[in-house]
Amino acid sequence: MKHVEKQNLRRARLFLLIAVLLVVCFAMTGCDEEGECIEGGEHDYVLVQENAWLLVIAEDETYAKGGDQFEPRCGDTGRYFDEYKCSKCGEYVDRANGKTGVKQHELEPWKQTKAATCTSAGVEKRKCSNCFYRAGDDYQCDYSETRTVPALGHDYQNVEAKEPTCTEPGNTAGKKCKRCGHMHSGKVIPALGHDLVQHGAQAATCTAVGWDAYVTCSRCNYTTYAEKAALGHDWGDATYTWSADYDECTARRVCKRDSSHYEDVTVSATAADIPATCTENAKTVYTAMFGDPFATQTVTVTAEGTAAGHDWGEATYTWSEDRGKCTASRVCKRDGNHVETETADVTLQTTGNTCTGGATTYSVTFTNPAFVAQSDTVAFDGVGHREEIIPGVPATCTETGLSEGKICSVCGKILVEQKEADKDPNNHEGPFVLGLNADVPSTCTTPGYHTEGICKACGVEVKTELPLDSDNHHGIVFVQAVPATCVSTGLTEGTKCAGCGKVLSGLTETPVDPDNHDWDEASYNWQDNGFCTAVRKCKLEGTHVQTITLPINVLSNSATCEQAGTVTYAADFGEPFAPQFKTSDAPALGHDWGEWSQTSAPNCTEPGAEQHTCQREGCGATETREIPAVSGAHVAVVDPAVAATCVEEGKTEGSHCSVCGKVLVEQTATEKNPDNHAALKIGDDAEPATCEKEGYTGTLYCTACGTNGEDMFISEGDIIPALGHEYTDEGFCARCGKSKEQEGVSGGNS
Repeated sequence: MKHVEKQNLRRARLFLLIAVLLVVCFAMTGCDEEGECIEGGEHDYVLVQENAWLLVIAEDETYAKGGDQFEPRCGDTGRYFDEYKCSKCGEYVDRANGKTGVKQHELEPWKQTKAATCTSAGVEKRKCSNCFYRAGDDYQCDYSETRTVPALGHDYQNVEAKEPTCTEPGNTAGKKCKRCGHMHSGKVIPALGHDLVQHGAQAATCTAVGWDAYVTCSRCNYTTYAEKAALGHDWGDATYTWSADYDECTARRVCKRDSSHYEDVTVSATAADIPATCTENAKTVYTAMFGDPFATQTVTVTAEGTAAGHDWGEATYTWSEDRGKCTASRVCKRDGNHVETETADVTLQTTGNTCTGGATTYSVTFTNPAFVAQSDTVAFDGVGHREEIIPGVPATCTETGLSEGKICSVCGKILVEQKEADKDPNNHEGPFVLGLNADVPSTCTTPGYHTEGICKACGVEVKTELPLDSDNHHGIVFVQAVPATCVSTGLTEGTKCAGCGKVLSGLTETPVDPDNHDWDEASYNWQDNGFCTAVRKCKLEGTHVQTITLPINVLSNSATCEQAGTVTYAADFGEPFAPQFKTSDAPALGHDWGEWSQTSAPNCTEPGAEQHTCQREGCGATETREIPAVSGAHVAVVDPAVAATCVEEGKTEGSHCSVCGKVLVEQTATEKNPDNHAALKIGDDAEPATCEKEGYTGTLYCTACGTNGEDMFISEGDIIPALGHEYTDEGFCARCGKSKEQEGVSGGNS
């Protein structure tokens, strides 16, 4: 989408430029330019930009002269134009300046495809981002460049000798690369690794900590020891034991993990006497107060046969407020909390009526013989008549009516008599004969009416006005959507009534869109610190600014190791910004020498040589230098030691130079070793063991140090235990073939 917008913008600018060129042509041929400056008088044009843009010259000049121009492709030749602005009204004009030029590639910043290391070169690539539009044909430039990034080379620093530890390697004194760790001189000593010592596990108990099996290092503080906290007691539920006289109570709780762990607490009890009542025996309550984690304990001891019984007072009687019930009650004189009650339903008998007054007699009887029957007569006044409306009869266009009246709903007395009403010419009863006027429906702004017809009774045409119909709209208007911007809300598309303006669909407000800006042209600022900044502002709200700062990349450098050239810098901001380019002089790069590599080693008599090569791509220059001969640099060869035997002397280890033959470490003779026999021999008495018979390893002799033609005795042999049978599943020995049955026969009593 952004690519299409960019193409449309380019087309618009092309059409604008063509129009300006036509105006310039008219001016050059003497034609009048229509219009004056809107500020009055002639325009006052001031040059604001040279070489504003480039238009390609078509190969066919006749075609080009016809006024049709194209957007240039990379490598095309074209004309430049200058841009002018009126200082009074701000109008822009573009005019050809007669200069020509070639459309240059718009190269993107270099992108790394392979990183350089100390010893290997890296690779970077960039391509042209230009795309064009010509007569319906989209064109993308496929130009690209690749360059080699030289190997970084080792960055050596002196390192002191360091002893290895269990986890960290050490090294001898020398030089080491800070980037990759390569040792130029000296050597790396591998980490020692831990010297592990095993330790057994110890289970945690209620009161003591524990641990799993772990290891420690005998050299360092490494350990896998992890302490397990003491478990603490896991107490079971407490049990409680009272003494025989209830003076004391003992609480005990036992640990579930170890029953030998328990806790006892004994407390003295307090006694509280509860006297006997009418119905309850006397009691004594014993209480033992323990406190956490134990619970308070109580025990109650009852003195049987000590209850006193009730001493009832005179009965009282209470009527309910509506006299529908009556409650009889009596209270114990000994304990006022002991009450005996009975509530019974009341029967009543009424004389007279409610309108004029009368009397009501209330009567009640009880089932408890302790309570006596009760009665009470209450006179009442009349409450007056209870009015009831007698509906009126409305008059019609041909009949008289009746007014509303009143009657007592209790005694039937007429309270307000009905009166005759005159005929009502507007109250038609029907039936109706269809009239000449049809129904007219209501709209959202105009009421309609319904034609009942012509009253048969009086011959009048009857119409009924209808209410407004808010859903009957007589004109629908489509309203286009209004997009929200960074400073204002928008509306969705929809419809509304042309009459009442009611919204029928859509037209809902959309929130402010903070990303919908109307950006102006971007500006670019090259900075001396190796960065380039792109800035654009929103035309709707000047405080909305988009800024991108990028490091400047080297696009190309024509300088070589020995010759100066030019370097092109680029900052590729990407959409919606444009790539930026800058060119300046570049000095010769100088050689990027690699490490010295020995081609021949010096020794004690001959010098050696070493060479290094320029690592920059396309150079390949080399330098060679001599490594002086070192008089003490003998090439040592070890002369191995020879162990002394029982009959021959030995030699210590020595060495000599393989180049000049000089003895470097002289070998010396060592005495004979009577314990290092040169030729051992097993005697003829050796015998192998069988399944049932012991064997013998044989007597050991030395044939080298014997005397008088006899071998030297060294040591006695060892007894080899009988091997025992190895029976197969079939019952036979795999070694000797003997069966289990034969072994049983030979081993039993005969």
